[in-house]
Amino acid sequence: MDEKKIVEEKEVKENNAPVEKEAVITDGDKEQSKPVVDGSAEAYINIEGEPEQEEVARALILEDSYDGTIVSVALQSMRVWSKKGLDLGKENKFLFSVLIDGENDKDGSEIVLPMFVKPKVNPAYKVGVSNTKLYDILSESDLLVSLADITRKVSIEGGKFSEENLRAFLEANLQGKLVRVEVKTVNKDDPKKASYSRVKSILRFKSQEVK
Repeated sequence: MDEKKIVEEKEVKENNAPVEKEAVITDGDKEQSKPVVDGSAEAYINIEGEPEQEEVARALILEDSYDGTIVSVALQSMRVWSKKGLDLGKENKFLFSVLIDGENDKDGSEIVLPMFVKPKVNPAYKVGVSNTKLYDILSESDLLVSLADITRKVSIEGGKFSEENLRAFLEANLQGKLVRVEVKTVNKDDPKKASYSRVKSILRFKSQEVK
């Protein structure tokens, strides 16, 4: 694959306007930032000052690899905390919801686990640096060239490719895809907190079943 154009996250702030997220096309050391076409990050307002929790279902299954299906891709603004409990502000992440095959909760309901992915598409550029998770997902699903073509077209037309555009692209191309995923347990070494499961990574995409 020779395509070198990738998408990464950039913050744009002009004339004291609210910061909005823009997907920027990069080609080597050249960076092109285009005028806003659509979409912007939602302003964060919390008048009550109450702490926030991620609004995702929490289920617990054994750490292992499972077959599943991607059922949705959302763009979620999340609080970020340091290891010492300091509030580092908010950042946007994609929330992939994965229906796990053959697993049910105590009420018999199907289990859907979350996987959070930063909206950055970057390959490893030197030894010791890994591809971003989203780059690996797009590479494994053969979507890198398609994404580059779309972002190039938007750039030529004088627009920008926003995080919402990227979310829509991901959902349109990945919703309903069969996957093999690795599941990890959060808080498994912290007896003071409840343990729950998340998808750590997508190991591979599987061939669609013929019905």
